[in-house]
Amino acid sequence: VATAAYGSPLAEQIVVLRHVRDRYLSPQLFGRAWVAAYYRVGADLAAYISPRPRLRAFVRSALEPVLAFSRRLP
Repeated sequence: VATAAYGSPLAEQIVVLRHVRDRYLSPQLFGRAWVAAYYRVGADLAAYISPRPRLRAFVRSALEPVLAFSRRLP
């Protein structure tokens, strides 16, 4: 979803979110469950978001607080 919103898997925001997934979510049971649930629906959501510029902009703005917090993590 974030990749569809930002347009590239190499976007800095995607790198930050991957770091959070790998370092903080994946080691925890709840985090692994959340990631698994996300991967079940993420591709469909990304396909829906991708051709809609306003929705992509909305997703980017919705992710900003998550990114701001994530950038403060070690």
